[in-house]
Amino acid sequence: MQRASETPVVFDDAESATPALDSDVLEDAARETARRERGLAAARGISSGSEVRQAYGIVEALGSEAAGSDPVGRELVVTMGERRVSALRAASCLLEPRTGDQVLVAVGESGPSFVLAVLVQSSANAEPSVLSTEGDLTLRSNAGKVSVVGAEGVSLTSGTEVSVSAPELNVRALKTTFFSESLSYLGRKLDAEVERLKVAAQTVDRVFDRVSERVKRSYRTVEEVEHVKARELDVVVEGNASIHAENAIVSADKLVKLDGEQVHLG
Repeated sequence: MQRASETPVVFDDAESATPALDSDVLEDAARETARRERGLAAARGISSGSEVRQAYGIVEALGSEAAGSDPVGRELVVTMGERRVSALRAASCLLEPRTGDQVLVAVGESGPSFVLAVLVQSSANAEPSVLSTEGDLTLRSNAGKVSVVGAEGVSLTSGTEVSVSAPELNVRALKTTFFSESLSYLGRKLDAEVERLKVAAQTVDRVFDRVSERVKRSYRTVEEVEHVKARELDVVVEGNASIHAENAIVSADKLVKLDGEQVHLG
């Protein structure tokens, strides 16, 4: 079975059996191999029990993988006085270091060096701060609440979906706007109390077992045709009932009955 990270090998012919790989595939494979080798080397350096000292430093430049998709573990060039070291970003350093940031570095005597934390961010960086980690991430409070507060806004962006699961969901806003190609609601009960409701659509299809409406005034304008089909139709008017048309036709298969104290025809 072929792994997802492997690239299919294409042979020019059955005899040569020489794989045809483009330069981009070779470059990606080399970058991935180098990243794994640095991770193994870092693991060996930590497990060897080498002495580590902490020092302050300034991020001079990002490493060769600065533009890669793996922000955790990529190399950083850190200047500590007159000394320059290559350090890996520690997994505990969630804030992404950038050029000019003052950082805390764990310098290994014989093993790798790690950037433990960003102490002071450079004022030259106008881009927003980024908290990132490799793989899945869960924020959990075992005995309290989790709040996300933004003075100028909070944005949620996902490449696939955003899921919210809770026994109760409360949303409070002065103005709410939804833009969606398709919106579905599935529930047992829907209550709405609004001062004004306006719905505009090209087609409206409604299917109900029972419809009950109670209004003070009802105005309806049909520009073309209105068709009502019912098994039985009962209309009760307490005052006057007026029907006016250019032509009026009343027909029945069996009986037409007019009943009143006075009946005027013509």
